[in-house]
Amino acid sequence: TRHLKSDDQLLSTYVHEQIHWFLEQHLEQTQAAENDLRKIYTKVPGFPDGSDDEEGTYLHLITCYLEMQADRDLMGAERAAAVMNFWAGDHYRWVYKTVMQDEGAIRGVVEQEKLEIA
Repeated sequence: TRHLKSDDQLLSTYVHEQIHWFLEQHLEQTQAAENDLRKIYTKVPGFPDGSDDEEGTYLHLITCYLEMQADRDLMGAERAAAVMNFWAGDHYRWVYKTVMQDEGAIRGVVEQEKLEIA
């Protein structure tokens, strides 16, 4: 990958991809969460601020929120914040900024749809 020089970015990338598998295994809850997020964020950007398509951007609001939570557990709040801030200037820029700014709202959706990772 392109983040071989940063252990934290590499770990975060790995976690991000694993979360996609988790969400695929919880497809009904994931789709419900995406629909909930559509009510909060009625218009979302495409790449590079969002995903290639609208559904992917809503999916990545969930994915990147869970990634941020996992990163905090794995590397601590300060290092996780550094990684999230890097991503917010790299790719899915609007998604990462929104996840950090609206953490409480997105947490509410994730909890309501029972998508927390224990």
